[in-house]
Amino acid sequence: MNRTFIILFMAAVAALAATAQTAMPQSQAKELAERINTVASSISTMQCGFEQVKELSILKDRMVSEGTMCYRSPNQLRWEYTSPYAYRFILDGDKVTMDNGRTSNTVDIRSSHMFQEIARIMMGSVTGRCIGEGSDFKAAYYTSPDGGWIVRLTPVKKQLKHMFKDVALHISATTSMVSEIEMTENNGDRTVIRFKDIKINKPLDDSVFKVH
Repeated sequence: MNRTFIILFMAAVAALAATAQTAMPQSQAKELAERINTVASSISTMQCGFEQVKELSILKDRMVSEGTMCYRSPNQLRWEYTSPYAYRFILDGDKVTMDNGRTSNTVDIRSSHMFQEIARIMMGSVTGRCIGEGSDFKAAYYTSPDGGWIVRLTPVKKQLKHMFKDVALHISATTSMVSEIEMTENNGDRTVIRFKDIKINKPLDDSVFKVH
């Protein structure tokens, strides 16, 4: 699987770290984690657009791309880049398909424990459901100046540590959902994803999760 997508979806529990952060007391952090997971459990479908900014530490360069995301519980996800290039990543049950319009590759995730881990984390990440689960990440909770919250995740498992240093999650105070993701890789590269026009629990056709 493309390394960029592994890093991207592993994280997907999300937010941009603000300059002024205030650490939460443990009791308040536990309450917030429960609130986020309750909201996440109520989500059957999610649709949104996104903007992704990739900052390369060595080149001091920024790459901006846009696209759309569709999710349907419990195990379907479509992540599609539309600008400046076309690329689709589709998870449909046990199958992962990567397609760039010219070539397409489908993998059965049951053939690899690593693929299964990626799929499990991806499904939890897009909604925020995996916040508070200690097996993959160590979580620290903060309040942010905009009135929302920041959840900073440090990977616990060896495979995840090799992929990125940490993930900062921005949680909306209005919806208690992920609104933005910042991922920092071990080499200093940083990826920021901002979600927009989020629609929850709207019907999604089966064809959304198929490659045509």
